[in-house]
Amino acid sequence: MANDVTKIGKKLDKTIADMKKLAPKFVKASGDKKEDILSQLKVLTKQRDDLKNELDKAVQQAEKSVKLKIENYVSTVLPMIIAEEAADTDVKMFAKQLAGEVEDELEDNEVESGDINEAIGFMTIVGYVLLSNTVALMLSKFAKKQAGKLGLDKTEAAAKRIEDWSHRNEVAFKAPIKRIVSLFTKNTKYQKVISDILYAILILFMAGQAGADVVSYVRKAAWFKSGFYAIKTFVKSAEVHHLIKDVIKDIAA
Repeated sequence: MANDVTKIGKKLDKTIADMKKLAPKFVKASGDKKEDILSQLKVLTKQRDDLKNELDKAVQQAEKSVKLKIENYVSTVLPMIIAEEAADTDVKMFAKQLAGEVEDELEDNEVESGDINEAIGFMTIVGYVLLSNTVALMLSKFAKKQAGKLGLDKTEAAAKRIEDWSHRNEVAFKAPIKRIVSLFTKNTKYQKVISDILYAILILFMAGQAGADVVSYVRKAAWFKSGFYAIKTFVKSAEVHHLIKDVIKDIAA
C-alpha cells in the first residue's frame, strides 16, 4: 500500500511539473500553437485530478492497512508478549533450557534444518524428543520443584492452583520450544503440537505430585483440552521414556 502511494505521488509530481513548464509557453504562444498547448494543459489537468483522486484512495487504503496491522498486533501479538513477561522467571528459564535440549536431541539424531516432514515421519521426531532421558528427567524434576513451590496437596484446590499456574505460564513455556522446532520445520502445526505435548506432560507430572484425583481433574479440564488432544493423537504410537509413559499411559493407550 505504501508503495502505491509513493508511485502515484511521483506520477502526480511529474504531471504538475509538466503543467508548470507549459504555463509560460502558453502565455507567450499565439494561434495554433496556443491551442495546441491548451489541449496539452487540459489533458494534464485531467490527469492531475485523476491522480489526486487515486492518491486519496491509496492513502485511505494504506491507513486502513496500517490500522488493521496495529489491531492485529494489539489483539494477538501483544497479549502473547505480555503473557511471556508475566510468567514466572524460573519457568521462562526452564523453558529455554528445555528448548535447548530439544534442539540437541534433534541434532544428535541428525535431523537437518527443514527435515521434519511427512517423508521422515513426524511421529519419529516426537519419539526422539520423548525418548530422551534428559528431557524426561528435566520435566520430572521441574514438575516436582513447581509442585513443592505451589504447595500441592490431594485436594481440588491443588487442581485450581495448577490451572492458575498453567494460564500464567503456558505462553512463556511454549514460545522457546516453538522457536527451536521452527528451525527444523516451517510447519506451524508441528511446532504447536510438540510444544503442546511437552507442556501437557509437565502439567501431568505436576498433577501426579498431588495424587490420582487431581490428575483425573486436570485431564478432564477444558483448559487442558489441547494438551490432552496432542498426547492422545500424536504420542500413541511413539516410543517414549518410561517416566513419561507412566504419566500418559491412560491417555495414549
